[in-house]
Amino acid sequence: MRPAVRLACRSRTHEFTGALECLATDLDSHITLTARDWAHTGVYIAIVNSCAYLNYGGDGNVLITVLRDAMYRSATESDNMAKAEPQPASQDTAMADTGNTWVVPAPRRGVRKASDAPAVADPEILKVIEPVQELVSQTDRTVFARVGDPNCQGYIHVRLVWMLCMARLPEGMVYVEQAFPWQELVVTLNNMVITCEAIDRIEQDVFMHPQVDKKAEEEQKIREI
Repeated sequence: MRPAVRLACRSRTHEFTGALECLATDLDSHITLTARDWAHTGVYIAIVNSCAYLNYGGDGNVLITVLRDAMYRSATESDNMAKAEPQPASQDTAMADTGNTWVVPAPRRGVRKASDAPAVADPEILKVIEPVQELVSQTDRTVFARVGDPNCQGYIHVRLVWMLCMARLPEGMVYVEQAFPWQELVVTLNNMVITCEAIDRIEQDVFMHPQVDKKAEEEQKIREI
């Protein structure tokens, strides 16, 4: 993709800023030209942008640490709940069951435990991830500005899944919420609501699964044969 190549070739700070300005124009044109193909491409770009915040799994990344800590807490809580349940009559059997359980790595040193205190972002870490924030935010703004374009819905969905994940982890949300274009998102979501034919499904508390047209699926299988 041309904007991505251009950004990869510009490593200096002053050139990076200029590349971001070109990204908005080039990406918008690219989406227009590729039309329906970008419905799939946008999903992958949203995934890659979210991975950029994680430094693509690099050691020492603050969000990776937060996610691992959350996984450890979740596994520990599940283990405690399992221990609270009635134990087998035989002690030997209980020891055997314990030996077969999988082990979750303990959280790294320096990771703040979940508490009622508000999470505070580290200024030094914010400075390090600032280029990522700018890149992802510019991409978000460009896509969100295409109000009413159904080919952008995949990108928006993936980005919202990422933000929902971070919203459940205040220690991580403080590093992504300030750079996220909330106002632009509200505009495009309001437009989706206007054109939505299933408002009742959106307002449900349960996770919404896609409705499958079985008749269309059968016709498609017949055509493929």
